[in-house]
Amino acid sequence: MWFEDMAEVMEERCSFFIRGFRWCASIAILFIFTYLVISPQDKYFTTECNKRLECYNACTKAFFPMLKCKQQPDAFYYGHNFYNNTYLFSRPDPLVWGAEALQDYEQCKSYILKNPEYETARSDTGLGRQVRTHTCFSFCASGEDEYMLGDDRK
Repeated sequence: MWFEDMAEVMEERCSFFIRGFRWCASIAILFIFTYLVISPQDKYFTTECNKRLECYNACTKAFFPMLKCKQQPDAFYYGHNFYNNTYLFSRPDPLVWGAEALQDYEQCKSYILKNPEYETARSDTGLGRQVRTHTCFSFCASGEDEYMLGDDRK
């Protein structure tokens, strides 16, 4: 495709420009086919994973300079994913920490209700494992979330 076919008669050979165009067209078709087959979700995963950083930054900012957002010794499975690097974002008092801190807390708390809605991983082989993009979890056990495994919270 790219190299000149030396077996053909000189008058029947394709020019370099035509060969280059055919090569570029075949590469473009290959990329389009690959894009359609793998259906990329980078934007979705980036958005969901950035919520973790936003909530951690909001926790740090809400309680600054006390640095209350320290790592917790909790370890649990949620949606067949293991989580052990968590922190506690407790509800800030708006009179002490301001209304913005409470607003950030409520935003992060709203992510808890979306946890059961996450899709299952494509590489899953029937376990029902969710994609590992969860941001926040309830501090207290509600008993209503079947995705929480090994839940020993009170």
